[in-house]
Amino acid sequence: MMKTSDILEELRHLSVPERLAVLESTLHELRVELIPSSPVTAQLRLAAEALCQDYLTDSDLTSYTILDGEPVHA
Repeated sequence: MMKTSDILEELRHLSVPERLAVLESTLHELRVELIPSSPVTAQLRLAAEALCQDYLTDSDLTSYTILDGEPVHA
């Protein structure tokens, strides 16, 4: 098993985008391990993953987010 110092040294040999990809993958794995999974959580995760690309590419789905910083008057 590699020591933390060995892992950090190896990371220094990667480009910044490669290091970011490693960090993102690591964070994702940690979240999966740490967040208890229930049937509802699993369904929500699958739904979010299925729709992720749509929300990234279809501006109609996110058009109202421009109002996120606006005060709400009820």
